This record gives sequence, structure tokens and C-alpha cells, in this order.
Amino acid sequence: GGVGVDQKRGIYASKGFVATYQQQLETGQGAVPVIGFSHWSEPILRDIRQRFPNAKRATTCDDHFVAQTLVRAGHGMTRLPCYIGESDPEMMRVPGSELTEYAPIWVLIHPDARANQRIAAFVSFIARRFRQRQALFLGQTS
Repeated sequence: GGVGVDQKRGIYASKGFVATYQQQLETGQGAVPVIGFSHWSEPILRDIRQRFPNAKRATTCDDHFVAQTLVRAGHGMTRLPCYIGESDPEMMRVPGSELTEYAPIWVLIHPDARANQRIAAFVSFIARRFRQRQALFLGQTS
């Protein structure tokens, strides 16, 4: 058993990056750097490539928070969970990009631990906190 909270993801970049690459993002002309992830099945994911056919992989990482640091530094744009992109004042959703579904966040409880009052209290607390932040996980903040 457990408690799940839905979430979405988007394509995020630094505000300076969006200003610098505005023409390339709007016209599809000229290369736009993308920070890729080592687990991606292709250098540029299809949903990014479809929207930005001029996307070119700039670098690769294997961690969301490393990608966030690279995005903040202006090295490229990338796809991140909304809770990261929307909560960082240095970043913005890339204009013209859409949010997509992302794996829900789950708090799982081993069946043997369900009767433990401390664990039950923690799960109740953390589930409530996740639900209170549902808009952030879905990219519904402004």
C-alpha cells in the first residue's frame, strides 16, 4: 500500500537563455543547446525534437539537480519535473513547450510496518504535505 501524488514535467531554461535564444526557439533556425540525461534513449528526446527541431545536445548528466545547476548557468534547456522548474526563480518554462505526464511520487509502506504508529504518523504527514503542493507538482503555479 501507499500514497501517490501525480506530477508533470516541462522543458525549462534560465531566463537569460530564453532571451539569448529567443529567435532560435521561435523560428527553429540555428542550434539550441539541450542538457541531456544519460538514461535518455536518444541524444534529444522526441518530444523536445518535435517542438524544437534545431535542438542539439550540449552535455549529458545523470541527476536532476546537476541538470538544474547547468540550466541555471545557461548551458542549455532540459526536461525537468515541474516541482524543480517552477520553484526555481532563475528558471522558466521554455515558451512554446508543453507539460507532459511524469511518474507519480509515491510513499510506499511495507505491509509489516503499517501497524507502527510512528510510521503511520509520518506517512499521514508526508502525504498531506504532497497533496498541499499538488499544484507545484502539476506545474500550475504562476
